[in-house]
Amino acid sequence: MIRRTFLRTAGAGLTAAPLRQYTASSGYTRRYDPVQPADFDIGMVYIPFVGNSFGRSTGARMPAVGYYDMSDSHTINRQIDQMQGHGVTTLMFNYGEDIDDFNRFRQFRQAELTSEIALEAFWTIHRPFQRGLDIGQQIDFFREEMLPLENYNRYEGRPVVQLWAAGALYWNDDINAELTETYGSPESFIRWFRDQLTVGTTEPYLICNDPHPGDRPVFAAEFDGFTDWFGGLHGRRYSWEEFTDTKYSNGLYAHLYAEHEGVDFIPMAVAGFDDSVASGEFRGVVPKSPANLTEMLFDFSDTFRTRNRINIATFNDWMEGHQLEPGQMDGIEYGTAYLERVKEYAYAKMGSTRDCQAMSVRNEKTGICNQRGAKPTPWEFAPLELRFNKGVGEPGYVRSFRLDELELYDGDARSLARFENIQGVGDTLTSFEDAAVISAGGFWADSNEDHSWVWLGSGLNVATIHIPSAILSEAVSGRIRGKPERPDISASVVVAGNVTAQLEFTDVGAEDYHFPLTTSGSSEPSGDDDTAVPTDDATTAPSDDGLAGDRPQIGVSGGSVLAGTVALGYYLFRRQRQD
Repeated sequence: MIRRTFLRTAGAGLTAAPLRQYTASSGYTRRYDPVQPADFDIGMVYIPFVGNSFGRSTGARMPAVGYYDMSDSHTINRQIDQMQGHGVTTLMFNYGEDIDDFNRFRQFRQAELTSEIALEAFWTIHRPFQRGLDIGQQIDFFREEMLPLENYNRYEGRPVVQLWAAGALYWNDDINAELTETYGSPESFIRWFRDQLTVGTTEPYLICNDPHPGDRPVFAAEFDGFTDWFGGLHGRRYSWEEFTDTKYSNGLYAHLYAEHEGVDFIPMAVAGFDDSVASGEFRGVVPKSPANLTEMLFDFSDTFRTRNRINIATFNDWMEGHQLEPGQMDGIEYGTAYLERVKEYAYAKMGSTRDCQAMSVRNEKTGICNQRGAKPTPWEFAPLELRFNKGVGEPGYVRSFRLDELELYDGDARSLARFENIQGVGDTLTSFEDAAVISAGGFWADSNEDHSWVWLGSGLNVATIHIPSAILSEAVSGRIRGKPERPDISASVVVAGNVTAQLEFTDVGAEDYHFPLTTSGSSEPSGDDDTAVPTDDATTAPSDDGLAGDRPQIGVSGGSVLAGTVALGYYLFRRQRQD
């Protein structure tokens, strides 16, 4: 499919729109000067059904405006005024939860300021299949009453639609089965959905809420970009460090996948999470503070976003406790403290993409005012691909080669780094230092007492391994150790778009396969010299020249409980220098 991009403008500025002093028919007069970054989009999720029913479930949480619903135009005007006055440019309207959404949106639109801010559908695309709703009815309403709005957010004329929990269409067995029976596959459903939202030749710009696109590359290929959510909450209290270990891991995986595939990753900044007052399943508690939101905006979002767009969760989800709307939570009145951090971020977009001077809190954990400490940024990685001729296994879990080790060598045949000790699914990144990441085409990790491994393949028969650029740029050859799923599987090694070698595997157990990483200008293998064959490591492997004690060894440490939700397909290799 044609890859699409969103807000590619590199520069950023800021404009403060003139204060529009008027009294609306609802009796509301603007209280804030809108702060709206130019060429930068700050989206915030808006929940249209939590102000009354959820608010009344506990006296410990109360909006400053009191209880409200979508019939209260004065409150809605005030909320939009607060958003725009603190840098929010796009309101992401939660849509698709139930049949009441149609009336909610119609009531919402009665407030005058809803025409003064860009709107997007934050569409809970999995709900129709969970709750027996009519997806066709939802599509019809969107086309008739949301899409035609002049202030609906568009990129080059294409309406932006954010699909929350879209990954569930694939990994939820029941939904997957229903989509397969009705549409042929989850991928076919997304193509049908895109067609339904296409007007003339103008397609929607579909953003999938899934930080693990590389785990399901055939499904992921149907989207124009990706965003994330909280991820990894399993019914307990988490420290901010535990939570951000998973959050940053997911951000790195999604960023590297998006950059490699030519799509977008739009990070979701959050301040915390606490659904302990909710009536449903308890998911967890993550400490909440304005300082946490500052880190998420200036460090997480600006590190992993691929374009001039970020998302923020949420303005008013009081039930899950990540609301930024002024009010009190657990007896603490916080006013506009959270929104002020968003405004600082918006002001930082005036002429620069990161401005630590605009921060009122310096976050020492990430050291973002100190060159990010020892944490490399995602653009310090470069991809190495293995393109397999075929795979074997069930659809979605097509395996080609079992990878046990990867080692890279310089021009003097000295080892630059060895990646080994591959742990199980869900290992969480606890340090960015000297990391290498399989962003797509890796799954089904396992281990025994002697070693660990990961199967490579996927439905596209491509595995993408991102290696620190400083290492890959110096390397002229490499070695992988492992075994194919069956004897007739081979693979091309691809670096910087050039095929540097053709690996012919033999099914005789784990073997070493050596290959060049450079080519003499041709994008195809030049001949027999580029065809890698298994070697006896004891006699033909590049020599360490007595430097084995200095050779960096790359592996991973086990993840925390949060790691369980890092999706299949992402495996972290952390380099550890020998003593």
